[in-house]
Amino acid sequence: MENVFPIFLIVTICIATILGVVEGLNSNTEFKACSHRLDTINNQIEKMKISMKSENETISLKLDFITGKLENHSLIQIALNNKMPELKILISNITTRQENIEHGLNNTIEIQKKLDSNEKLLTDRSAPKFSQNDANSRRIAFFVHSNTGFNKTGSIIPYQIVELNYGNALNITSGTFNVPVKGIYHFYFTALKMKKELSGTSSLTVQLKQIGNPDKVIAESHINSNDWYGWFPVHLQATVHLELNSTVGVQLLLGTIFESSEKNHLLTSFGGFLVNPDN
Repeated sequence: MENVFPIFLIVTICIATILGVVEGLNSNTEFKACSHRLDTINNQIEKMKISMKSENETISLKLDFITGKLENHSLIQIALNNKMPELKILISNITTRQENIEHGLNNTIEIQKKLDSNEKLLTDRSAPKFSQNDANSRRIAFFVHSNTGFNKTGSIIPYQIVELNYGNALNITSGTFNVPVKGIYHFYFTALKMKKELSGTSSLTVQLKQIGNPDKVIAESHINSNDWYGWFPVHLQATVHLELNSTVGVQLLLGTIFESSEKNHLLTSFGGFLVNPDN
């Protein structure tokens, strides 16, 4: 009991001393200012903690978003890597098809060239070729008939029957003669005018023409008769110098040409021959 009292006394003295110190500090202006500053700092620290917590949460959300994006990017990259072999195969197939198409086009072009070449060869072979010094160039002559009437005014008269066509220079379908060798030629034409009772006109005019741009009249024959029932022949002939590839034909200018129905009594005839080739 004796030992307890001194300890209690010491504790009491210490408490009194501490209270005195605290009271002294509370009455000290500088201590109060420091204490106030300390409270202010503590408040600022608390606010900073709150702000940092909010920023940490924001950063965490952003990190989660970025992580998700990166994961999606990784998945896309993996998908692309998986698709890459298919894309390479597709590109290879497209390239092969393109090469096949180009090869086919090249073949088509070559075939077209061959066709054009063959067509040119056929054309060249079908057209008579003569040189000015060729002995065969002197064997140019034709004589043809028509076995039907003709009334297409302004048109070249065609023919159906060939008696002679040395040099194959006369086209009976068109009725035109294409000059294979330049030189002097002689042409002749005969026909019969249809009577006015049937044709309605008393006139008949035919022209030997060099066809070009413009046409050139080489010779003309005309007949005019008021005889209602009469039949009248028309004739023309001409000797002319012609250049290579000139075209000549007989054109009906006016009237109607009559033709007999008897095969051995043909009335419309057209003929010509090379008189002298140029040297």
